[in-house]
Amino acid sequence: MNKLLVIGGSRFFGKSIIDYAIRKKLIKHKINKIYIIARKKFYKKKINYKYLKINFISKDFKNIKNIPKTEFIIYCLRSNSISRSHLYFKNFKKLISKFKKKPKILFTSSGAIYGTENKKIKQ
Repeated sequence: MNKLLVIGGSRFFGKSIIDYAIRKKLIKHKINKIYIIARKKFYKKKINYKYLKINFISKDFKNIKNIPKTEFIIYCLRSNSISRSHLYFKNFKKLISKFKKKPKILFTSSGAIYGTENKKIKQ
């Protein structure tokens, strides 16, 4: 079975991945374990189903020293500050360079393109 790491998983995209996984859609990719690194923990506890385990790592990514070895990574981390986003990505490159077998990585950019989430929608 495979493992998936979601970096920056507390916003819309990360939450959508978890919802997708909970509906058993990741079974076809043989993913049975998900790690989520995010500053905010948006689920109250570990999620353990017969087919899926989800572990939350609640830390600022700049303070992460190791990331779990996985077959897949979804990098959806972004910051309001460009310099902080670069710092996060630089740390990611350093951490991923330690892997002997390189995982498949998907970089997303919705936060960088569409901007920050607004609390109120003006009509």
